[in-house]
Amino acid sequence: MYFSAAKSPFRAAARVLVTLTLAFAVLATVASAQTLSTVHNFTSTSGDVTVPTAPGVTIQGRDGNLYGTTGSGGAFGAGGVYVVTQVGTESVLYSFPLNYTSCQAGLTLGSDGNFYGACTAGGTFGYGLLYKLTPTGTFTDLHEFNISGGGAGGPYTPPIQANDGNFYGTTYRGGTSDIGTVYKMTPSGTLTILHSFTNTTGDGSTPYALVQGKDGNLYGSSYSGGTGGYGVIFKISLKGKLTSLHNFVSTDGAAPVAGMIQGTDGNFYGTTFQGGASNNGVVFKITASGKYTLLHNFVEATDGSYSYTAMVRGTDGNFYGTTNKYLQLTDAIYRVTLKGAFSIVHQFAGIDSTLGTGLADALVQNTNGVFYGATNASAPGSGGNGTVYHSRYRGKNRSRA
Repeated sequence: MYFSAAKSPFRAAARVLVTLTLAFAVLATVASAQTLSTVHNFTSTSGDVTVPTAPGVTIQGRDGNLYGTTGSGGAFGAGGVYVVTQVGTESVLYSFPLNYTSCQAGLTLGSDGNFYGACTAGGTFGYGLLYKLTPTGTFTDLHEFNISGGGAGGPYTPPIQANDGNFYGTTYRGGTSDIGTVYKMTPSGTLTILHSFTNTTGDGSTPYALVQGKDGNLYGSSYSGGTGGYGVIFKISLKGKLTSLHNFVSTDGAAPVAGMIQGTDGNFYGTTFQGGASNNGVVFKITASGKYTLLHNFVEATDGSYSYTAMVRGTDGNFYGTTNKYLQLTDAIYRVTLKGAFSIVHQFAGIDSTLGTGLADALVQNTNGVFYGATNASAPGSGGNGTVYHSRYRGKNRSRA
């Protein structure tokens, strides 16, 4: 296999120092230039959170502000949930206690206006937890994971809320074979395991993020396993019936981590962490019935590599994402059209970047038209621990900063 444990996103994430919040406005019909600038530097003073870590998910609250998580800094050093206004004013909404570990996965906005998140480890049994946080900072521990007796453990991404009102997610530990599960959780915290991965029926092992399709089914991927050992794309009904859609064979991608996104054409678009022509990952399209198309092989010299944050669909119908090989000169923001055309929106300058170094959280588009995301560390000499930045993108030209 191309990928190895040494290159797993868990280890990559542990190496990555992140922070949050990139903003850049997309006006796809206007051809002009792009301007990026720093909005906020995270610091380690006054209990501020620091280094949000990929593949985190930043979301917009009902108040128009952005909310995200980190696994370090805060009042107790274990990270916290922060809020950033559209102009870059940041504050800590909640600091995680010391026994909560790796809580940087990000948040989901519930239909009730509250935020739902996950900690990958820690908690009562050491296998992570799911929680709810109100916009005013009231925290509720909804479920403590425990892999004993076939239970689930190790949620790597926050749960998503499906159209039935319940929350669904995956764990990379637990289940009957201890290689991951898909779970359902009610808003009050009652959890049911829908599927235990066994890697004996083509379902793979170590599942990550989910997305709900227009057909009501959930679509996701497993990082490894399957017929070739390089991972599987699957769909699963809300009742737990799982269908394998595609087994990666390395040359068409390997080790999918990021969640997929459904396009206006009904197809799903995603990336892999590795595999492809140069083992730097790929961009792919897959239909709901499993027809797979490789759209782009990442080339490190020009595109960056190791895209393990989910793409986001812009209001122009195109997809925007980032490559995330820590502190590389080629870390970039890229765009993919529905026809599969790939282009670089902005390429960072590695450790010389004036905007911060390394990319982390997935992009998110605010209702003001601006995209937000994160760098892993602040620019040299700034004294910060990551940056909030924004960009005004108006064309196909590429810049370097």
